[in-house]
Order: sequence, then structure tokens, then C-alpha cells
Amino acid sequence: MAASKHYVRLVIVSDTHRRFRRSLPFGDIVIHCGDSEWGVSELEAWASNLPHQHKVVIPGNMDYRLKGQTKGFTNVTYLQDKEIEIKGLKIYGSPWTPKFVGEFQLEDEKHAHAVWNRMPTDVDVLITHGPPKGILDVTSRGMSVGDSALLEKVRTVRPRVHCFGHVHESYGTLNDEHTLFCNAAVFNDHPPIVVDVPMNKTQPPRIAS
Repeated sequence: MAASKHYVRLVIVSDTHRRFRRSLPFGDIVIHCGDSEWGVSELEAWASNLPHQHKVVIPGNMDYRLKGQTKGFTNVTYLQDKEIEIKGLKIYGSPWTPKFVGEFQLEDEKHAHAVWNRMPTDVDVLITHGPPKGILDVTSRGMSVGDSALLEKVRTVRPRVHCFGHVHESYGTLNDEHTLFCNAAVFNDHPPIVVDVPMNKTQPPRIAS
């Protein structure tokens, strides 16, 4: 399938936990929202076998092997509190989640606000490991475990797409007036989420058919 001049296609996964081996559908940018549990060499090997032009990865709380890593990436764009522009889209990635287990933990509300205040205001596609509060964040026990400070920042920045994972039980999408939210936690054998983002920024992103 040829790339479109009218939109950028995102292929989004998260929380693969070393067991994701399914083929990925066509797209311009593959996004992994953390918890691959792979090290740099494994991520590089995975990305090198993908036909997609761009592969963007952030770490998650279970990515111990990526903590402190900033070098060695050639096939992957690795984002940790950084923004990059790809095909006209400004993409920001950050791994932080409310205190749970593992790495990249927010100690308290003050820490959370400090982290999310690093986010630029011109983000088109936001990649975080965890969800914002109240959006695709409910666990199997019925608990809403998203990040309130992240929600506050998202409501201000209004990214066109916000993709994340972390809460396996809340896989799916939610569209509000400004943002398409995607929980792409595929651990329980869910498929990747595929989103078309129009080049015309007055048009909303949509789930690809």
C-alpha cells in the first residue's frame, strides 16, 4: 500500500512484554508506548525487521534495561522527555507514571507537575506510558489509576493524538472534542491501533478502517 499525501498513518502498540511477534499493518510511523522489556539491541533488531520508515519508542515502568540509555539507537527514535518532528507531526514522548512498581515513577503531585511542565505546547502526537486520569485507565479491580497532572497538561496542550498503555484492561480508543486517546496495551492479544492523522490540522485524526 502506498503512503498517502493527505495523512500520516500511525501504528501504535504498547505493553508487549517480550512476547509480541505478530506482524504489523502498513503505516508511516510505528509507535511503541513502553514496556517492551527489551534492551537496546533487541529493540534495534525488532525495528530493523519492520518495513515502516519511522519507529518511535519510549520506555515504560518495566523497562529496567533502558534506564539511562541514550545511545546505541540507529533504527529507533528513542524519546525520553523529548520532542521530534516526523512528516510534519510534532511528537513528544515521556515514560513517567504514578508510583507503582519499576522505573520512571512519579513520587508525588509536585514531581508530576514538574515532569509534565517540560512538555512543549505545540505537540501533535503525545506518547506516554500511562494514561491521564479518567481516560482508559480502569483496572480489573475497577480502579481509575491515571495521572491527574498529566490530564491537566493534556487539557491545556490539546494534542491531536495521545497514545499510551500501562493499564492492560483498558485497551481501546476514546475521542473527545480535541484529542483522540488510544490505550494500545496489546499484551492480552489485542491488535495494534492504527490511526490516520490528516496533514490538514483542521481535520481530526481517525481510526483507520
